[in-house]
Amino acid sequence: MLLREITHENLVKLVNVHINHVDMSLYLAFDYAKHDLYFEVMSEGEEHGVVKMADFGLARIYQAPLKPLCDNGV
Repeated sequence: MLLREITHENLVKLVNVHINHVDMSLYLAFDYAKHDLYFEVMSEGEEHGVVKMADFGLARIYQAPLKPLCDNGV
């Protein structure tokens, strides 16, 4: 998992992953971050030198050859 492999002071750290096999739900546990709104984090974080990113969307590790994210697309 990409989030577990990347460590940087400006990235929110992934602490644990839990899969509930009964209903197949996935839970991700991250380090505590005071804010989750982009504007607040950017404006307040820059003042104190603490800006952290947490949303990687469809990020993945680059490796050649690069495989598509899905088999078929629109």
